[in-house]
Amino acid sequence: MNPQFGDLGHQVEFVKQALGMGDPGKKMFNEGNGWDGHYELYCNKCNVEVLRPYIAENDMKRLKRCPKCQTLNELFTREERRQQLQSHMDQLLEEETAMKARRKKCKKFRKKRSAEQQFAEMQLGHSDDDDDDDAKKDNSRNNIVSLTYKEHEMWTSTVDLDSYLDDEFYVPRSIKEVTDRAWDLHAKYAVCQKQMDLAVAAKQRGNEALKAGNFTRATEHYKASICARTDYKPSYNNLALAYIKRKQYRAAIVACDWCIAFIEHVDEHQRDDDVCFKAHLRRATAYKLLEQYEAARTDIDAALRIKPNDGAAKKLRKDIKLLHKRATLRAKLAAQCTSDANLNDFESVFNLSVEFLTEATQTEEEFHFETGHSEELLRRLLIFLAKEKKYCVR
Repeated sequence: MNPQFGDLGHQVEFVKQALGMGDPGKKMFNEGNGWDGHYELYCNKCNVEVLRPYIAENDMKRLKRCPKCQTLNELFTREERRQQLQSHMDQLLEEETAMKARRKKCKKFRKKRSAEQQFAEMQLGHSDDDDDDDAKKDNSRNNIVSLTYKEHEMWTSTVDLDSYLDDEFYVPRSIKEVTDRAWDLHAKYAVCQKQMDLAVAAKQRGNEALKAGNFTRATEHYKASICARTDYKPSYNNLALAYIKRKQYRAAIVACDWCIAFIEHVDEHQRDDDVCFKAHLRRATAYKLLEQYEAARTDIDAALRIKPNDGAAKKLRKDIKLLHKRATLRAKLAAQCTSDANLNDFESVFNLSVEFLTEATQTEEEFHFETGHSEELLRRLLIFLAKEKKYCVR
């Protein structure tokens, strides 16, 4: 006799129970989810309420096992099983609460910054590539009036809603409130998932175009992705990158603005996520290329708060700091050389000349100014030195 299957008496009783021929007084288990029944243990493997656990005849430890599948690692007490089911119901309620809270925040956000405003600023209904069939197909949906979904109903589920409907043992089906909630959330999330699939597919086409160097086509696909799910942040960041490649820096800033606005007002939990990091990084890059260094420094600092050790971000901050410093020096030179009073003041000319020469010689990179202000400054310094010995001593 194979001990795995227990003694002969147990095998006979098991077969009788399976065929409905067993003695009701000797019934060993019931089919059920473990919520309402009275039982000793519950087996999560075969989903049965164990009335009389099986103990192998040759088991010296007398370990209780499931009479149906013979396992012992999947057995739980009635209290533990009810806690499992209650946990699933609590998670479903939390999901509904989170969905409703996000819907409220989205509506509040749209009162301040409407979808029409976003579509106008980002030119989401405008195609830059009328020769591309895929872009035409995508842009046929790029109009605010053609959105086929309720924007405020979009969210990303943190639970597997399919389990609540497909697995009859996941929650008590006898509680109507729970089953109604599961069906309602599942139906709403089906729309969310459909729109997400469209958004991801359009973004993927954009990535392929970006990789191929067709930045205009990539821009259109990313726009289509945003139209499919206006809360899909990766497409905003990729759109900004495509605009930077096209040297349309202000358009890149607008894309990042909307991405960060959604995070700040609707999806606060993403403030420390990669999508927020990239939005600040791309906007910092665009500001740097526009020579708006104060704004660039604000954004790169925000990005580094999220990822302090990111190499690309640290390099960008170093570049921005250097360029900002030189821009400031350039402005000081311009102000110095447009005022005769300043040019005739030795201390002013001397201090600024030292600052300029220090900056110009501290790195191996060539340092040029677009104007002749530096030359005028150094010329004035030489005049001072040539005029009086005291200036040479200084």
